[in-house]
Amino acid sequence: MLDGAALATASSDEASTRDVARLEGLNRRLTLGPLITFVGGSILFGVLGVIGYKAVTITDSARFELLANDLVARISDRLTTQVALLDGVGALHNAAPAAFDAVRFRAYVSELPLETRYPGMSGVGFVRRTSADRQDAVAERVQAMYGQPVTIHPRIATGEGFPVTLFEATGERPRVLLGYDMASENQRRHAMERARDTATPAATARVTMYSPVGGSRPEGFVIYRPVYTRGPDPQDVAARRARLLGHAFAPFNAQEFFSAVLDTSALRFAGIEVFDGPPEEGRAFYRSNPGAPDGRHVATQSLDVAGQTFFVRATSRPAFDSTASAQLVAPLAGLGLLLAATAAALVRQRILVRIGEEEERANTLRTARDKDLLLQEMKHRIKNALARVQAVARQTARGSTSLPEFIEAFEARLSAMSATHDLLTRSRWEGADLRDVLVAEIEPVLGTLGEAIAVEGPAVALDARQVLALGLTIHELATNAVKYGGVTRQGGSLSVRWHREILGADRRLVLDWVERRSPDAPPGAAQDPPHRGFGTRLIETTITHELGGVFHRTLEPQGHTCRISIPLAF
Repeated sequence: MLDGAALATASSDEASTRDVARLEGLNRRLTLGPLITFVGGSILFGVLGVIGYKAVTITDSARFELLANDLVARISDRLTTQVALLDGVGALHNAAPAAFDAVRFRAYVSELPLETRYPGMSGVGFVRRTSADRQDAVAERVQAMYGQPVTIHPRIATGEGFPVTLFEATGERPRVLLGYDMASENQRRHAMERARDTATPAATARVTMYSPVGGSRPEGFVIYRPVYTRGPDPQDVAARRARLLGHAFAPFNAQEFFSAVLDTSALRFAGIEVFDGPPEEGRAFYRSNPGAPDGRHVATQSLDVAGQTFFVRATSRPAFDSTASAQLVAPLAGLGLLLAATAAALVRQRILVRIGEEEERANTLRTARDKDLLLQEMKHRIKNALARVQAVARQTARGSTSLPEFIEAFEARLSAMSATHDLLTRSRWEGADLRDVLVAEIEPVLGTLGEAIAVEGPAVALDARQVLALGLTIHELATNAVKYGGVTRQGGSLSVRWHREILGADRRLVLDWVERRSPDAPPGAAQDPPHRGFGTRLIETTITHELGGVFHRTLEPQGHTCRISIPLAF
């Protein structure tokens, strides 16, 4: 069965183990908690960032789509206004066909602020349906109206053509189109045929604008509005072809027209490209920002220009991209990482506080346990010491014949016990070195070590139990050496030597106590004590029963030798 001190020690060890396990768990949480918090927070904010980025990208794309729709609507509205001007030319002709000449046409156009109200339009004119045999007469009439040389060009070889008979250009442009047969070019001819057959305005596809030889030839398009002979509107294609007189038309320089419609405020946020058909390489005939890098958003819209389909592609510019909601995703993602790091730091701080609280609690409990353990140990040791003193007193009393003899022997043995207790106290009862035990017990009895008293051997650490037991044993041997061995007489000597023996797993301490009398002493002087007293019984009990060792003594003519062999734990 375990005594009280052992039980207290076991309970203390178990509580310490629980405290250590609790602190180890908190230390693991100190490492993993902030890491899991940061990684989890980063993943959460990362997922939210991706979702947010996709959402704001969709929002920005929709917003840019609206911007592109607005730009296309501007172009469409401006073209509607331009076409309305051609309707006015047709009405002017039908009001007085005989008086439809250059003077009246110029007067009509001069009343219209073409450059301010119709920006981008290169001019307005009229092409007359003319047969090959009538082309010279038409040229003479045009020349007479404008007072400048006019020829039909290219010449109408057969059938009919549509030379320009009236034209008023915007700005200071010369009337270079006068006499030009627009039916001589396929795109223009097809547009006029479509206008004729549908009785609605019709635009050409992309064409090269007409200019004199050597002049610049920009790209653009032309819108035609059919003009029929007076009377009810023709209802079928045959009637329309029969009654066609010509077309009011307006040429548009693409660069000038789209630049006028799409002012700098509109082009600040989007770059515009206009394509003659699907947006493919080589089909663009207008670019607002040639060579500009691609933006984040692209929107393509179809644009109907008097029955001709163009495509407008809008590309976002830095002014739009910099205000896009997607720009906020990166700062928000950074803020999310900062929040995750802050949360991880807070978790770490909370765990550190918890660890501090646990360490303080553990220290408090440990102090209380140590105090209790110390009290239990003290109680145990005092009890053992008193039991040992009681046993020494009883045995000393049995071997004493008088009170003075008892007092002398008892005090000597108490002093031996006190010496070993002093050694243990200095080492906090963790044990002592064998040499220190020998010196502490021999010198008070036999005097200071020297030539006559030799103590020699390796350092051997003894535990508290071994120190107490060997202390009493050495004291008894020293006392017997004084009484019976003649060590203190002139010429006597004492040699104490020890060594370790290792036999497999068995490790033992072997100590030889050798007493020698003076060479002048008569032989046979060395002998056993006169009776088997307490000292002998104490030595045998201590070595054999308490330490589990062996004690053997050999008598010799000039002294005797004692060999003590006890097991060592290490």
